Amino acid sequence: MSSTINASSAGIVETADSSGILTIQTGGQTGIYIDASQNVTIPKNLTVSGTLTYSGGGGAVTTVSGGSTGLTPSTPASGNVVLAGTLLYSSGGTGLTSSGASGNLLVSTGSGWASQTPAITGLATLNSGTSGTQTFTGTNIFSGANTFSGANTFSGTMGIGTSSDAYHSLAVLGLSGQPAQLITSSTGGGSTGLLINMVNSNTSAAIFQYGGTSVGSIIVGSSSTTYQTYSDRRLKSNITDLTNSGTFIDAIKPRTFTWNIDGKSSSGFIADELQQVAPDAVSGTPNAVDAQGNPLYQGIDCSTPEMMANIIAELQSLRKRVATLEAKVGV
Repeated sequence: MSSTINASSAGIVETADSSGILTIQTGGQTGIYIDASQNVTIPKNLTVSGTLTYSGGGGAVTTVSGGSTGLTPSTPASGNVVLAGTLLYSSGGTGLTSSGASGNLLVSTGSGWASQTPAITGLATLNSGTSGTQTFTGTNIFSGANTFSGANTFSGTMGIGTSSDAYHSLAVLGLSGQPAQLITSSTGGGSTGLLINMVNSNTSAAIFQYGGTSVGSIIVGSSSTTYQTYSDRRLKSNITDLTNSGTFIDAIKPRTFTWNIDGKSSSGFIADELQQVAPDAVSGTPNAVDAQGNPLYQGIDCSTPEMMANIIAELQSLRKRVATLEAKVGV
């Protein structure tokens, strides 16, 4: 038996007894059942439009059953992590364990939920900032704006902005028109922006590709580093001797100048001038800017095959002419 409040077509019908149990009904069907110990049973779905607050009080969230919880999965597998909405708590602790530390995650034990210090295992996607010491295992994909601080360990494969694959520990997809990675050294003395440590001699520390085809690499030996542009004969056709190297050399304009950033005097070349003679040695276009009007500066590389081939060809030509003159004068 119970005291009953029933909303029917005839209006509100109330019945009372001394059981200490209250049933709230609509159309004769129970919507809320409160027993004598204040335990509440809701046999149908519960929809919360605002914020659902659990205030502790010595109890705990221990089991999830009877259909969808709205937190997915409704029947949790062990190790699952739920990051959905905001879990509010008061009076010390989350009510999920005997003590809930700030920043803990709601983790399935297989039969219920527990507050756990983040050791992120089996977590497929993380879209928020993470600090402290974390361990990431398995296949992890990070999207959105993520900040990691402290000592973090990543094992298995990881993708940033893209899915990882079985052949690379890390796969990174950059934003449109932006660098895929930004590395900023700390302000401390001796800080290194990037350290690549190779354990086998004469192996590639970096391989550069264009459209999936390798075009160059950085090779690290036991006591040297070599920067390579691929030049295999099998990549070329119409191979002939270089001519007109003298014209090429004469057209280059060595300059002296002062750097605007620090007033330092230097010598070298001006990118747009060199581009007219050796276009493969220069990147960018003169006076280019980005969508915000910021300068897109041109760069040069005087060690390109184009530059070196013309310099060596002209040096060989000079040696031949010198040898001819020496033969005439009997040197």
